[in-house]
Amino acid sequence: MHPDKASPFELFQAEFGQLSDPRRSGQVIYPLEEILFLVLSGVISDCNSWDEIEDFGQDQLEWLRGYYPYQRGIPRHDTLNRVISLLDSQVLSTHFSRWISSWVDLPPATLINLDGKTSRGSKGSQGEKAVHLVNAFANDLQMVLGQVATEEKSNEITAIPTLLSLLHIKGCVITIDAMGTQKAIARQIIDGEADYVLALKNNHPELYTQVIESFERLTPIDTYEQVEKNRSRIERRKVELLDDFSWIEPEIVAQWAGMGQIARVFRQRESLINAKIETETSYYLLSGHQAAQVMAQAIRGHWGVENRLHWRLDVLFGEDQDRKRTEQAAANFSAFRKMAQNLLLNNRTRKASLPRKRKMAARNQSFRNEIIHGL
Repeated sequence: MHPDKASPFELFQAEFGQLSDPRRSGQVIYPLEEILFLVLSGVISDCNSWDEIEDFGQDQLEWLRGYYPYQRGIPRHDTLNRVISLLDSQVLSTHFSRWISSWVDLPPATLINLDGKTSRGSKGSQGEKAVHLVNAFANDLQMVLGQVATEEKSNEITAIPTLLSLLHIKGCVITIDAMGTQKAIARQIIDGEADYVLALKNNHPELYTQVIESFERLTPIDTYEQVEKNRSRIERRKVELLDDFSWIEPEIVAQWAGMGQIARVFRQRESLINAKIETETSYYLLSGHQAAQVMAQAIRGHWGVENRLHWRLDVLFGEDQDRKRTEQAAANFSAFRKMAQNLLLNNRTRKASLPRKRKMAARNQSFRNEIIHGL
């Protein structure tokens, strides 16, 4: 965060103060801003349920009154559930993204991974579908820049353009898996003055076949190889680049805005336990012109979202076991988890894991203040 900027809390007040209250005006006992801040500070402080947030609020009421009046005290857990469930998840996501962009500066060429995650615990016993969220994750900063909820994974194609429209992507590199490899999405990224790394599979059969043929017939312009020992296996990766599209039909090339290169990635995993060898070859569409080593880092970085974001949400915040199913509660509570995670990871005053920081925030008001104010 730039030192001249307002603190994350001040920007939180400014941004979420604009959020419309979905309740009838004559029936409001607890102001919406107080509820939002209670939930956020509770999640920061190791709370994963409405009951725990209510308990936190009761225990920390005087501390909370240092930020908002809380004249009527702390709402019950069912009130928290009802109010957060009434909020439109798309509207909340818009405010979330605007809040993050107001205090997080993205360095040039920031790698932004767009990837979906299903909140499995939100699936209802009467056949209601689990909430699926497409997230924008700034890989190097380890911060979530936004989310958009869909009813199922197949709807990622329509969710990705909405998510991109919430982000400031100029100068960034956007990575997306094969489901999001769509001509309109490529055009949107280029129009946003960003670059893309799009995984290519057989959902575009003609292009896929011709890209494979290109690598069989042409010599790569750049190659990068890497060998690593990873616990009980040896991993080999080789990235090859082409900028010669002579084996791809011109009308197909013209449909992909900004496409400047194609990539082939060969992966081999050799087990040190049983000597079993597994291989995989994948292909990518790339805008602009980059070195093979740079593209290798971007392609590998995309899968970092699995253990840098999804693992944290499931293991540290208990998202996969969460049973919130009321209206939009699952999507909205996930947004608060990501806001809390961003603030916790942004904190530099203490060197500690994210779980330790949450526990310290729960018992140490001074440390909690540092997190809230972005120190």
